[in-house]
Amino acid sequence: MSLRSLSLLALAAAGCAAPPVFTDLDATADFSAYQTFGFLEPSSVATGPEGMNPMLPGHLERAASADLTDLGYRRCAEGETPDLVVSFTLGARDRVQETEYPSFYGRGRYDWGGPYYQQTDVRHYTEGTLCIDFFDPARDAPVWHGKTVRTVTRKLREDPAEAAREVIGAILERFPARGAAGDGPSGEAQGADS
Repeated sequence: MSLRSLSLLALAAAGCAAPPVFTDLDATADFSAYQTFGFLEPSSVATGPEGMNPMLPGHLERAASADLTDLGYRRCAEGETPDLVVSFTLGARDRVQETEYPSFYGRGRYDWGGPYYQQTDVRHYTEGTLCIDFFDPARDAPVWHGKTVRTVTRKLREDPAEAAREVIGAILERFPARGAAGDGPSGEAQGADS
């Protein structure tokens, strides 16, 4: 197998790994006291990139509502003050990735004696960031933060509802279940890169 093939295989394997999720929480917050949640108004997306799909806030809210309900929380009724207010922050940044690897000119099938040269592959892609923040309105303070960074793929653009379910699910699987103490589950890199 050529070095180029090995490089491409390594890149493909890296692409299959789940992107990291970072979380942080206020250790003084009593998560066992929280029962209801609501979304920031007038839009749950506090910040989003220019040209953002206007349907995206709805996709994010539906995905988060389903996951939070599974964790034992209840979406508050209209006019009711929620125990937790949820907001999303979205970002997008164009990236360039350069990969260099050696190549050889050979004179025959098994001849490695040819001259060496360096080859470079350049890949352009968009990196998307999603943050989910939970605020306690009674304390007027943030109590939980989750973040992930992922490559914005064609599949994500074509099916944003499914992408929202996957990304929200990956972040909220680290959110404390209803009745958990303030030292509930946190991310692999708690407090990192928040």
